[in-house]
Amino acid sequence: MLSTNQHVNTDFLKIIVNGNRIERVLSYKYLVGIIDERLTWKENCKRLSSTTIKYVDVVYKVKALC
Repeated sequence: MLSTNQHVNTDFLKIIVNGNRIERVLSYKYLVGIIDERLTWKENCKRLSSTTIKYVDVVYKVKALC
């Protein structure tokens, strides 16, 4: 992961470990959180809010049945 506030051309950057090329990704899920290339929580917050909205909707529907 390359962490910087400036735009950096990473097309030339190739990392090889034990003969395996490490692929560049914009975000990575690690344990229960999502880490993005700028080490912000933006992707993690998006995922958490979408999951929360689904469960809140279910709770309202169950409440209407009671």
